[in-house]
Amino acid sequence: MFVKITGIQRQVFISLCLYLGQILAGYSASWPGPVIPKLRDLEQSPLPYLLTEAQLALVATCMYLGGIAGPYIVLWLSNVTGRKPCLLLAGAVLAIAYIILATTKNIALLLVGRVLSGAACGAIAVTNIVYIGEIASASIRGILLTVIGVFHTLGSILIFAIGPYVSYLWTTYVALAVIAVFLISVLFIPETPIFYALQGRDEELKKVLQDLDRLGDINELLEMKNHGTVTNTKREWKELFTIRSNRKALFIVVIINIFQNGSGIMAVVFFSAAIFDMAGSSIKSNLAMIIIGCFQLLGSTVTPFFIERTGRKRILIMSSALCSLSMILKEMLQIMLQNIATDPNGVHSINYEIAD
Repeated sequence: MFVKITGIQRQVFISLCLYLGQILAGYSASWPGPVIPKLRDLEQSPLPYLLTEAQLALVATCMYLGGIAGPYIVLWLSNVTGRKPCLLLAGAVLAIAYIILATTKNIALLLVGRVLSGAACGAIAVTNIVYIGEIASASIRGILLTVIGVFHTLGSILIFAIGPYVSYLWTTYVALAVIAVFLISVLFIPETPIFYALQGRDEELKKVLQDLDRLGDINELLEMKNHGTVTNTKREWKELFTIRSNRKALFIVVIINIFQNGSGIMAVVFFSAAIFDMAGSSIKSNLAMIIIGCFQLLGSTVTPFFIERTGRKRILIMSSALCSLSMILKEMLQIMLQNIATDPNGVHSINYEIAD
């Protein structure tokens, strides 16, 4: 006798399939953390030569060049072919990226692999948000979307936990294994009801809503079909700047993203092992990377429980202040280390500089 699965349970299972893609996004973003030290060692590096510091920095950051293009490609493609094909395409591109990284013998292919991984992860991240938002019931939509950040952090912890203890090749093999599971999982999930509504495929719409236990939303989605089939992209972009409320929202989003990306978190993630080695910390860099990931996980899991009571604005202010304080302390430590390296009495000279 089969156990009956409710619509809510089916929504959760579908979301778990998509969270595998978010794990891959976190894994790929944090991949340079344990891998860059391997690229500095000829015995561990897949390349026959050592890379300069500038080249290592490029390997770490070029992923975001692809990350710029990926979301825009799938935002257009998802309305033409559907959300599910976009996830399959992004997963396939990510698999190609890691195959390139596994077989590379020169920096050019290494950069190509990283750029492709950025495009694929950007596409997966955006499509996941759209997909979950469209299949989830209103009662659980918020928590399912919030958990996306948790699984992104779990991906970072995964590479931090295994990266230092396995070879360069195995860091790519693990990613390929997760990609395979992700692609197989996506094959068994349905298309979203909103895509069916916009395409006028009413029978498929009713079936997927029935499976998700959301038949009560059918009238709303049919109304969306009548008013949402024709869109004017140029007009939407124009209204982003001509309507005052849109300009304000755009300004807020841009400022938040500047603060987030300017906080230095990605630099810490990319070069976490090197930073702790230079600091001469008693904590091994391998363990330090895992600690960083655990703190990220703590923030992404605890925040949702009090965000409604505390408010988004207050949380943003507090987190920004903590980021500023930590960056100041880190920079003070860096200055002290540089002074000590050049002058045994560097600590005393720092005291005078601060006093002045």
